[in-house]
Amino acid sequence: MSPYCTALLERRFREVLLRTASCLSPISPPTYTHPYPPTPRHHSIPLSQIHAIHAAWQAVTAGLLFTNSIMILHRKRFLAKYGLDDVNNMGCNPSERPFQVQMIGLLQAVQYLKLPVIACNILTIVFELILGGG
Repeated sequence: MSPYCTALLERRFREVLLRTASCLSPISPPTYTHPYPPTPRHHSIPLSQIHAIHAAWQAVTAGLLFTNSIMILHRKRFLAKYGLDDVNNMGCNPSERPFQVQMIGLLQAVQYLKLPVIACNILTIVFELILGGG
């Protein structure tokens, strides 16, 4: 083999060796080339908590619907037929029917909640629209 070929082979061998060594040396990590940056990792809420929150929301909504249904009962037109319009109109001693007295008290107390129930209805409608309630 001629000395020229030997020198050429040695030079090629050094180039390959340097190229391989540079690949094995520690280098900086590659830069991010994706068009959108990665989204940060957030701690997600466990699924059991989501179910608990959903169940609580459904309970609040059911209570609100129950309160709405009591509020629309008209005292003189509907409740007077059943003796639930006033404690004095029961036709008997109030101590004889404590459950009926409690019902009359509940029906009268709910009438004072008109404005808060209207506000809760508005909030519920807004939440259902935003969160996509079903």
